[in-house]
Amino acid sequence: MTAGRGKGKMNAADAAARIIRGIEGEREDVFVGKTKLLWWISRIAPSVARKILENQ
Repeated sequence: MTAGRGKGKMNAADAAARIIRGIEGEREDVFVGKTKLLWWISRIAPSVARKILENQ
């Protein structure tokens, strides 16, 4: 799924561990990898966030 996506990839085990910690901590939002940055971009400039997602 992440072939050809460059550096900074998170492996599935780390992603799952972060999600589980978020659920156990009863967090409403759990950001994994670079999703927190995308969340902020979508708040400041939604059209830019949309373009980022379309180009991925």
